[in-house]
Amino acid sequence: MKKGIIITGVSGDIGRSLAKAFKLSGWFVVGIDIKELKENKADFYYDKFYNFDLSYSINKPEIFKNLVKNIKLEIAHNEYSLHGIINNAAIQIVKPFEIIDTKDWMNLFAVNFFAPVELSKAFLDDLSKNNGSILNIGSIHRELTKPFFSAYATSKSALAGLTKSLAVEFGDKIRVNAIEPAAVETSMLKAGFEDHPDELKKLADFHPSKRIGKPEDISKAALFLMSSEQKFINGTILKVSGGINCRLHDSL
Repeated sequence: MKKGIIITGVSGDIGRSLAKAFKLSGWFVVGIDIKELKENKADFYYDKFYNFDLSYSINKPEIFKNLVKNIKLEIAHNEYSLHGIINNAAIQIVKPFEIIDTKDWMNLFAVNFFAPVELSKAFLDDLSKNNGSILNIGSIHRELTKPFFSAYATSKSALAGLTKSLAVEFGDKIRVNAIEPAAVETSMLKAGFEDHPDELKKLADFHPSKRIGKPEDISKAALFLMSSEQKFINGTILKVSGGINCRLHDSL
């Protein structure tokens, strides 16, 4: 049977790039996103799409179980076997710490952390049987963050801990790795700099690579980490950062 993969957050720029890379490499791509695909479907590389709120993994577990059942049936019906999950979906809450309420924290962790937990658990047997792989898309904010990102940075720190723990617990059956991108040229990032194009140029120049990342930088790294040939790469947290995580920011 050929390889199937689940990719969450497939409607965003990085998610689309991931889906395209794996689809063109011969994988059966199951995409999940809360946003419906309203644009030209020819722009999306997936075999099956589920419009689904991943916070339901803990808020509405029965609905989540039904999603899992449907995905398993879909993959089996098309004579594929599940070899991978990429936990890419995430939400950001950018607020001062003192005004982030409990509901904000719970909503963010439901998608950024608990959805990867529940998806990994739900497909554990399938991945174990096929010596599959889990890839978590983290963030540079785990180590280097800035004001108002406390909830997001904390959720990505938890995801890194999950990556390492599962790599230790299931490493003889399932490889578990993560990618931590720095700034990536997505529609969301560019919109934030729409009125300040010079600041976007400054951000690019601050990276030793003299540019910010592209979605394809993430998908190429993902293809490498998910390859069955990389049998000894387990528990790795790969920084795709253009070197910015190595740079000391001072007055010179």
